[in-house]
Amino acid sequence: MSTILKGCRSDTLGGYLQALGVWRAVVRLIDPQARAAWPDGRFTLFTESLQEPEELAERLGAVYEPLPLVSPWNSGSGFARNGKSAEAERSLQKVLDSDDPRLAQLKSAVQTGFDIVRAGHARGWAGANGDLWDKAYKAEIMTLCRNLLPDESIAWLDATAAAAQNSSGEAALAFSRILGTGGNFGRQELQANYIDRALTVLAGDIQGRSPRPVSGWLLQMLTGREGLPYLREAVGQFDPGRAGGVSSSGGEDLDKEGFLNPWSFLFIIEGALFFTAGVVRRQGTLNTGTALPFQVRPANIGYGTAAPLEDVKAELWLPEWDESAGIEEITQIFREARSQWNGRTAGTGLDQARALSSRGVAQGLTRFRRVVVAERFGQNPFAVVVDTVPVQHRSGVQLTQGLDRWRQQLRSLTHAPQEVQRGLRAVDASILAFSRGKPGAIIDVLCTVARLHTTISRSGAVRAVVRPLILRDLTGWVAAVFENSPEQAAGAEFRMALAYASTYETKSAAISPLRCLLSAIEPTQPTQGSGKGPRARVRLAWSNRPPLIEARDMPTRLGHVHRRLAHTPLPDPLVHSDRPAVQGRITRWQGSTPVSPHELIRFVQGNFDDDLFAQLLTALLLFAWTSEDRENTARMVDASGDRTREAHQRWWPRPLALLLPFYAFGPQEMLLRPDHTWPARLCAGRVNDVSREAHRRLRISGAGVPRETDAFAAPTADGKGGVRLAAALFAPATSGAYREALQQIVPSFKREDSQE
Repeated sequence: MSTILKGCRSDTLGGYLQALGVWRAVVRLIDPQARAAWPDGRFTLFTESLQEPEELAERLGAVYEPLPLVSPWNSGSGFARNGKSAEAERSLQKVLDSDDPRLAQLKSAVQTGFDIVRAGHARGWAGANGDLWDKAYKAEIMTLCRNLLPDESIAWLDATAAAAQNSSGEAALAFSRILGTGGNFGRQELQANYIDRALTVLAGDIQGRSPRPVSGWLLQMLTGREGLPYLREAVGQFDPGRAGGVSSSGGEDLDKEGFLNPWSFLFIIEGALFFTAGVVRRQGTLNTGTALPFQVRPANIGYGTAAPLEDVKAELWLPEWDESAGIEEITQIFREARSQWNGRTAGTGLDQARALSSRGVAQGLTRFRRVVVAERFGQNPFAVVVDTVPVQHRSGVQLTQGLDRWRQQLRSLTHAPQEVQRGLRAVDASILAFSRGKPGAIIDVLCTVARLHTTISRSGAVRAVVRPLILRDLTGWVAAVFENSPEQAAGAEFRMALAYASTYETKSAAISPLRCLLSAIEPTQPTQGSGKGPRARVRLAWSNRPPLIEARDMPTRLGHVHRRLAHTPLPDPLVHSDRPAVQGRITRWQGSTPVSPHELIRFVQGNFDDDLFAQLLTALLLFAWTSEDRENTARMVDASGDRTREAHQRWWPRPLALLLPFYAFGPQEMLLRPDHTWPARLCAGRVNDVSREAHRRLRISGAGVPRETDAFAAPTADGKGGVRLAAALFAPATSGAYREALQQIVPSFKREDSQE
């Protein structure tokens, strides 16, 4: 039978732990075979006999026994008996004086706690000035507790802290942020509160006030129905909405305490026992670390209130599963806490999100609630659920591991400029969005990396420690763009960026020569033993000179690249052809990923996002292009097709149609070559002059070009027709584009049907 507990919701840390605590209590007190699940985010119990929450509340309230939970390692737990924690001392004494069989295990644990204090003091571990312990012996005290406490109490010790060693081999402790620092949040001692709440639900108020509606509280907790007044006590970090305190209401002075259901607190603590800390060995016996289940370093990104300087203590990732599971199975998942990223345990919130997208977590888990533990309202820690992240494999997320070393280098800089820090946060946020499956996020990853790399190139302090970035696996990245962002992959900006980035002087070159012209870098000699050929280890260094080609926008920069290359003799693949060639020469490099007529026309007309194009091109130039990458990229672009209008419906700017056939490497019915001065003249705005000269050359070559010459100015949205035209002629185009352009100018030219 299934019972949906609507009051145990996972939108708060307290609600989530409360649900697990109820399940754990049902297993140990009512039905050892009880199973649980979170279908659609609703906590559901599966038992043999319990069907309604009312029945569960009645049975659980009748048989409830508190856990033997004591913290003799904490000064505020009441074991010091020095009057500094009077309420905690009274609670302990109340347990010792009780004959209630439901308190028998807790009573035994309390007696053992006092034995531990006596044994520790006999060893000289007592603190000065009435303090319970000397802080220098904290790790030894925890070991003593582990040795003497009953087995039923060890789960609490393991959930609060784990004994470990630091890098020097000295004893140390690591604390679980779910339970503060060793079971307390500042002055709020969780053990004392737990015993107080247990006595409240079992025997009324220990302070002599009238008994409370205990059974009503339990049903209210399970069903989520309101109606009964709460205790005005501290809630802790578990449910900030009920914490009270500063600005929680208009009567602030009357509202300093939280709104607490005692049953909720009891089950929150019991549910926290699933998060048992453990000790792990890393590369040798002296290098010991702590495994805190699903607890990672904060990423400070990906939620509305994220701020770079906020004091975030940790991130908790709370697993949910849709299929019912037994408690032993889920306990094992928590114990292993397997969240693997890049062959290692996920260390940050960003790593955790990527692990969920790359099969890096245990099978059967459906989603995680991301919880941020931050200090707000002074030094009060609050745990806030900021996101729900599904466990779903997303292709391409694994590629972002190639950025991890570079990101870590930047993060380790002690005095990085603010602009670099903001750029690094933007990169992390885009990777997180990509891991979460946000449409178009992989394009954002490329763009943010490009912007950050450009920022670094302008910072001498950062350049002194961080080399120019070289990315690998271009094929994988391009495939991920086509799969995850098909609309952006089909866009003219991405296609044009691919075309320019794929240009080369020789196919064996790994770093695009265009990158060396557009940025202040220079290649260095490969390191010894790095191999030969296209997969040799390429290294780059920052150059003291500025970029050879500089301009505010990328089309202008590319136009001037073409102008520069036109004055450098480039090899002509048809120089020995027996076909007559018009006087001229090759003025651009070859490329492996050509663009279609539609993309060229959009570029020349200015119907184009120049900023997006510049960022994409900068990002693609960061890759080491191998011959295989060029072949694979061209194949993917061809396979994706050209979703543009048919040729007879396409309007060509006349200068583009006139000039494009001159820049084909192979013959398109006639062999044409441009004059080497054309790119410079186009950049100077002399579009009409170049167009008329091209018109004359076509007539001289024997093409049936009409005598009349119309106005040749190329209309563009930004008025930079000449320089955009020079840049467009530098891009490799499809063979169909050259033929179609020639057909626009030469009416007698018969266009052959072909794939573009």
